[in-house]
Amino acid sequence: MTALGARADALRLRRGGSPAVSVRVLARSRVSSRQPERRAAATAGGWVEHLIPWAGEEGRSAFATRATGRCGMYTHAVVSTLAAGGGNGRTSGAPIHSATAGMEQRFRLDGKVALVTGASSGLGEHFALTLAAAGAAVALAARRTDRLRELAARAAERGVRAHVVAMDVTRRASVAEGFDVVQSELGPVSVIVNNAGVAVSEKALALDEASWDRVIETNLKGAWLVAQAAAQRMVEAGCGGSIVNVASIAAFRVAGAIAPYAASKAGLVQLTRALALEWARHDIRVNAIAPGYIVTDINREFFTSPAGEAMVKRIPQRRLGRPEDLDGALLLLASDASRYMTGSTVVVDGGHLQSSL
Repeated sequence: MTALGARADALRLRRGGSPAVSVRVLARSRVSSRQPERRAAATAGGWVEHLIPWAGEEGRSAFATRATGRCGMYTHAVVSTLAAGGGNGRTSGAPIHSATAGMEQRFRLDGKVALVTGASSGLGEHFALTLAAAGAAVALAARRTDRLRELAARAAERGVRAHVVAMDVTRRASVAEGFDVVQSELGPVSVIVNNAGVAVSEKALALDEASWDRVIETNLKGAWLVAQAAAQRMVEAGCGGSIVNVASIAAFRVAGAIAPYAASKAGLVQLTRALALEWARHDIRVNAIAPGYIVTDINREFFTSPAGEAMVKRIPQRRLGRPEDLDGALLLLASDASRYMTGSTVVVDGGHLQSSL
């Protein structure tokens, strides 16, 4: 469903002896021309009405199931009404996200399903937990699933739904099967984080063809296959969504011995722009994050070496990035806070791209 706005026309609060609050909200959402079954039920003004019961935290899951339907549209709207309306009766009738929602609520992902590729370690693991903390149900995708099960257990401890999916992003059949599993277990995916990636450190003169192919197929072709599969399902369902590609500052500046990696990330930035142009009409936003040097367990030891310390000195902030430094950009692009952004690449690098040559 393409939502041009969500409005609360009626809000009734009843407080009893328990802290639970009962709310009835009449939410409306603009009907897409791609939804004949909903169009038939539309009023003359092009709106479909949903009468939604709410009963505090205990009622959240029932509300999400009944109100979000195929597209996951209403959880954020009603939570925003509760937070800002405070039981004061009718709203103004303006779109909730702009009229009554607090700034923090705009970055929430309640009622959404997010899929993160390359989620078994490093930034992928951090991205998955960040999205879960913002309220999303998370599908954890990677070729190896042993680490994913540990991550799913940690998410469950926080009360968040998470599902493990075996997915090889370089194989179309594996990607399609993964999406089918996620939809059956969690519902339709509306947020994609294309994080799966590999790198090879080798001078271009000595680089073999297999190494080149492995990097390009994972970092560029893989992102394309996942984005295409996600977008096809979003269009079929008449829903929009957000695709966040994880690029790199290597897309804009190069270093020695990373030719295939730099090429793949530069290609990913251009792919982001191309898909954004084509898919904007379907309410599908495609953006990218370009991290600088972010410390992880994989590179931590290197950056304590003399060569690594020399690299850090070239960063204007004189420090490495931490995974949490990417949270703001990730939540911005994944959430409705960036609803008018598409085709953008957000650089998070401590000023590295601005450093002098």
